[in-house]
Amino acid sequence: MFEFISFSPFGQGLALGLFIGANVGVVVAAILASNRYEQ
Repeated sequence: MFEFISFSPFGQGLALGLFIGANVGVVVAAILASNRYEQ
């Protein structure tokens, strides 16, 4: 499975998209949490 992802352009794009999506989700969650604490 990992070999398919590493050698497939579509797999690379999908993995990169999931990685970026996860990072964005963490940042958004942190911002929402900090806003709740400030209020």
